[in-house]
Amino acid sequence: MANISRVRATINYGLGGPGLGTFYFASNTGIPTSAELLDMVARVRAFYAALANFLTTGTSVLVQGQVDTIDEATGTLIRSDSTTPPAAVVGVGSANQLPPTTAIVVQLNTATVIGGRILRGRSFVGPLNITAATGSGGPVTGVGTAAVAAGTALLAVTSTIIPRIWHRPKAPGSGASGAITGATAWSSFGSLRSRRD
Repeated sequence: MANISRVRATINYGLGGPGLGTFYFASNTGIPTSAELLDMVARVRAFYAALANFLTTGTSVLVQGQVDTIDEATGTLIRSDSTTPPAAVVGVGSANQLPPTTAIVVQLNTATVIGGRILRGRSFVGPLNITAATGSGGPVTGVGTAAVAAGTALLAVTSTIIPRIWHRPKAPGSGASGAITGATAWSSFGSLRSRRD
């Protein structure tokens, strides 16, 4: 049995909100320490802070201080811990907004193969201000640079916790996870059909 810890961020942006971002981490000790809990929430905040220039001024991201630890094989809740939530990330781009379902898609890569496919995760980031787009309708070059920076922030060097992508169990006990190795941005915008990612 391997445990992973779940950190959530609430994305507040008015009409249609809030959104939800979910990230997973594994501790070498199995149960995260107080210092590791603080490190996890700080890394998720740093992920969104790297993309703040593309968020509208009316958007704020608050990383929750409640961290749940689950059995990755079954999804069963093992425990729930509280830590001090970090300061909110506030969008610093213009208030001129792209359609609210338009999002930067940050692809979180692993080297893990499950069922003959490489395990990858996605994080949909929005709502976006108009400066995120080029005249052709796609993301500006800076979006890709910011996505790499967001992935680097998530991977901040530490010897005790590792960000992971969770492959939910499709059969009893079949859940697994892989360590995130880096991040890239899609070359086009994503369309967020669900408000939870």
